[in-house]
Amino acid sequence: MSAIELKAVYFFSELFLTTKRLEPEIPTGEKGIVADGHVNVYQNVYNEQTDHSLTGGNLVGQLKLQVKGKRLPKTKNYLTSFELHRYALENIKTIGGLVLLVAGLPRDERKETIPYYADLSVQNVELFLSQMGRNQATFNVPLQRFPTDPNEIYRYVYHLTERQSENCLITPDDTMLENAEGFTITLPHSVDLSRPQLFGGPTSSAIIKMIGPDNRTRAIKAMLKITPESYQLRRWEDMEVSCGETTYSETRRRKVKGEIIEFYLSPGICLSLDPTSDRQTIHMRYQSNLHYALNDLLFMDALCKGTPIQLNGIAAFEFKASRSGKLKEFLEPLDYFLALTEMCEDLGIDPKLCR
Repeated sequence: MSAIELKAVYFFSELFLTTKRLEPEIPTGEKGIVADGHVNVYQNVYNEQTDHSLTGGNLVGQLKLQVKGKRLPKTKNYLTSFELHRYALENIKTIGGLVLLVAGLPRDERKETIPYYADLSVQNVELFLSQMGRNQATFNVPLQRFPTDPNEIYRYVYHLTERQSENCLITPDDTMLENAEGFTITLPHSVDLSRPQLFGGPTSSAIIKMIGPDNRTRAIKAMLKITPESYQLRRWEDMEVSCGETTYSETRRRKVKGEIIEFYLSPGICLSLDPTSDRQTIHMRYQSNLHYALNDLLFMDALCKGTPIQLNGIAAFEFKASRSGKLKEFLEPLDYFLALTEMCEDLGIDPKLCR
């Protein structure tokens, strides 16, 4: 074992011991063929007044490990990936996966070592191998920061141990999904559910289980997206939006990113408003129906001339008179559409029927 890998083993062993519930068994002599060792995960802490033994601590499981060390680059004080050979990835797949631990060693020894990890489950390894070219010998495995707080360390290792034991995933078919009673998602960290989240899929450590009609849970290979209600397009109740002579009463809105909110006044006009910026965006397209397309043009024409947008009759937004070339181009058919509408009325044809 090289000096840099020896430092990495000592570093991670000390991190594990701070939890009092993890027992590292990572030999510093001859390395294993694939895994360098493992860490025993216990439910209870050891007895500090005796020999610190975890033998009677209710063994939960073992987490297979590969421990590496790498000097931090001169140009940046962090790592983003670690290079592994194709044969190493193939061997990791044959043993059912493991967790790669990488110690980012500073060039200045007065600075702190930074821990990283990669969940090399069978599914993730298969993905990496599929992304490699035919003659590609190595692959840069993406790294994530590994925690240093004892409670977080234990939570991560406990979760990854469970994840490693769930390698026999099933891919649910349509019938199984239709009969599912629900799903559970297990992660080693808290999740901000106030914004959209994607669980599962490439490089994810999420454990997704499906609850069947018999209340049995089965680990599945899937991706689940959770979208908060505020990010879903919904009607803006009891709100009329007008500009000039045009009024919309069936408006919809949704949150997009950060504080940005999209307001769909019609299928042809969307206002994207960012309260943190003095520049706002309007998305426009022609509707296929003459009546509704003309309404959009009249609304944008009034807005272009500096008429304020009103919410329930109260001026809320006021834009400067625009000289935008794109807006001018969008408004070019206005006179033509007005003439078509007048002709339809003369002929007794409902403009809403004209496409």
